[in-house]
This record gives sequence, C-alpha cells and structure tokens, in this order.
Amino acid sequence: MSPIKATIPALSSEARRRRVRAQMESEIKDPPIVEKTKELCATLLEQPETAAFLKDMNAFLENEELRSRYDVLTMQGEALAQRQQLGLQIEPEEFEKFEKERDEWMANELSQKFLEAQKRMQGLQDQIHQYISKTFELGRVPESYDIDYCCNDCDCGG
Repeated sequence: MSPIKATIPALSSEARRRRVRAQMESEIKDPPIVEKTKELCATLLEQPETAAFLKDMNAFLENEELRSRYDVLTMQGEALAQRQQLGLQIEPEEFEKFEKERDEWMANELSQKFLEAQKRMQGLQDQIHQYISKTFELGRVPESYDIDYCCNDCDCGG
C-alpha cells in the first residue's frame, strides 16, 4: 500500500513565522509575578511625579555638553577618592580645580534638575525594594508602619 498524502497548501516562510509566533504567544503566558510587576511598571509610568522626573532626566541626557562634563567630573571624583583611600597626596590646587569645575556644572539648572530627578527616582526604587524585602522578611504584605521611610540624607540614623 502506498501512503496517503494530504494536500496542504504551501505557506510562505513569512506566513509560517506569523503562525508559529501567534501559536507561541497564545500558549506562553507570563508567570503571575511578571504580570504583577508589569502592572507596577505601568502604574509607575502613570504617575505625574514619574513623568516629571523622567522629563528632567531626559532633558539633561539630551544635552551632550552637560552629560560629557558630568562623566568627566564623575571619573575625576572617583580618581581623587581612590587616591585618598590609598593614602596618596592630593595637591590642594588639584582639589580646588575639581571643586570649581563641579560648582560650575552644578550652577546649571539642568544639572540641578537631573540630580534631583536621580534622587527622587532612587528614593522610589528604595521604597519599592523595602516593600519587597519586608514581604520576604515578614512573610506577609507589609503595612506602612513596617517600612522605614528615612530618606538617608538626614541625621536620624535610618
């Protein structure tokens, strides 16, 4: 006996890819933790405060001169700190030059807004991290009183 061959119209390679992709998307669903994390991300993006600090950060990042000066200052500051840690001599003129350049950079409104936006974003990330950490630590969803809201910029010891 000869095998029976079904006549199936040939699909183009693009049509096959679309069909396979559609099948995979319908079969593969994100785990619940990923779904909830995406919901949190969407909620973050809906907040006016988030939009404001993203706007400030993007305005800074689009300014090549300020961004470049920031990168240089960061590298110089790290190099000075490392030399100090190693007990190497830092000439007063060298430190004064760094401070002058930093102060000039800081005098720019975009620079100030960028640093403030970074601080606010880091604070939000820290708050989210605290909730997640406390959830594991307590074995339950933490209440507001379980969370330490210290800004880490004060002298409260938090």
